Amino acid sequence: MKDAKTSRFEKFRQDIDGAARRFAMRWTRHHDEAEDALQEAYIRAFRAFDRVTEARDPRAWFFQIIKRVLL
Repeated sequence: MKDAKTSRFEKFRQDIDGAARRFAMRWTRHHDEAEDALQEAYIRAFRAFDRVTEARDPRAWFFQIIKRVLL
């Protein structure tokens, strides 16, 4: 059975995945590199997801994670 954090994260991932993939592709211009970066970004985001507050913009937060992975 999934816990609340996992369910919330899956919903977040579904909502942002398309935009995140386009963002990573624009930065890398290589499909495999973009996919690798997204996998790492999703892992980092999941680990910290319970610390993201409602006041913080989760989309902007996640895109910062992607940028850090890519750099």
